[in-house]
Amino acid sequence: MTPGVRPPAVSGRFYPSDPVELRATVATMLADARRPHPLTPSPPAERGNVRAVIAPHAGYIYSGPTAARAFARVTIPGLVVILAPNHTGISEAKGGVSLWEAGAFRTPLGDVPVDAEMAAALLEVSRGVVGVDHDAHRAEHAVEVELPFLQMLRADVRI
Repeated sequence: MTPGVRPPAVSGRFYPSDPVELRATVATMLADARRPHPLTPSPPAERGNVRAVIAPHAGYIYSGPTAARAFARVTIPGLVVILAPNHTGISEAKGGVSLWEAGAFRTPLGDVPVDAEMAAALLEVSRGVVGVDHDAHRAEHAVEVELPFLQMLRADVRI
């Protein structure tokens, strides 16, 4: 089965649905995140080999500046694995970990391709913990709200 493109579930509610407005919003948050702030250390001069980022995933009015601060401090690699909670409780995956295995996630900034080869590898090595479950992703926002930051920082990013 080919999953196709996962449409945005929270565009216009958690972040702007207009691409111009979304691009400006994310660009402003990233620019602000690069400025010194009295409560957080300055970003490192060298971004180094960062292997993980922990970023919040709520509406941008609540979590956008903090997510921007996390993402602005690293070089985004070509492939990003996003681990996120399931707020809806919808899941048919036997092991409880749901995967969208191919296609793309759409945002107002365009489609973010799902790396089918990586997804297949995750399915194989998880031994049943990870399962394909599109319904678990359809209304879930946690992955979706991170994507515009990744798109702005690396246009060719895959997930």
